[in-house]
Amino acid sequence: MQHNKKHTQALVMLSLTSFVWGIGFLLSDHLLSHGFEQLPFSLNALRFSTGTLVLVALFARKLKFNKSILFYGGFGGLLLFAGFTLQLVGLNYTTPSNSGFFTASYVVIVPFVAWLFLKKKPNKFVLAGVVSALVGLMILNLDFSQADALDETVTFGNLLTLGCALCFAGQMVVTDAGLKKCDSITITFTQIATATVLFVATALIFETQTFVATPIDWGNCWWGIAVTGALGTGFAYYAQTEAQNYLSASETSIIVGLESPIGAVAAVVVGREVFSVPMVVGGLLVVLAVMLIDVVPKTIAKKKAKNTPQDTN
Repeated sequence: MQHNKKHTQALVMLSLTSFVWGIGFLLSDHLLSHGFEQLPFSLNALRFSTGTLVLVALFARKLKFNKSILFYGGFGGLLLFAGFTLQLVGLNYTTPSNSGFFTASYVVIVPFVAWLFLKKKPNKFVLAGVVSALVGLMILNLDFSQADALDETVTFGNLLTLGCALCFAGQMVVTDAGLKKCDSITITFTQIATATVLFVATALIFETQTFVATPIDWGNCWWGIAVTGALGTGFAYYAQTEAQNYLSASETSIIVGLESPIGAVAAVVVGREVFSVPMVVGGLLVVLAVMLIDVVPKTIAKKKAKNTPQDTN
């Protein structure tokens, strides 16, 4: 009973993470259009710094460091930094729709990375969920009418963004492995803090002059940074890590993949996108993927338990 309660709590936390990250697409676009377009590393430095400060304020007394924390936390933070960096660089060469799809493809990659490194073979429901999520993400994110789909520059950008997805998938698998030796609070803090240090250093090296010369509309930006930092980074990565105590990396990735249809719906609500049939179909396929990896196996297990004769002895 206690395990089922924790499992449900994990699903709720991941659902909230998906919602926050889905809304985060709009917030990031808002921040880029109000002064941070040429300052991506500075933006991430502010975002991750805010997330780090929030975690310190909430959990300072619960942080417990050891060699395992430094390894899994440091490695996970490096993967987060590399993933966001490859995404930013890749976006300079490919289209936003391609970037959205290849970034979200970590949903498909995680089960196989976990199989390769953690020897956790995905079951048939996870594999079916992966296929459903992949097709749904393709429908949601790719514009098949683009004439430059095979352009060499776009292909290079797609490959960089695929590298971003590999890094995000790796971060989930590293976290999954680390939770056997580390507590979720400290490993989350160490990952976010590591990424913060790397983003601050990169921003200072490459964007100092641009930052000084760029007029930033702080009145329209401070709240976006606060939300993406406190909720989209501090809370979201803590929720993901905590949920992985009760869900596999594969289950986690597919549920978090709901951020893509949530982002699409949010864009329609605020008038940035037009409601369309592909949006509905793609979103439903991602939702179906979540049901395949969580709801369907539970339903089958309950039916088997109900039909199994009880031992009266």
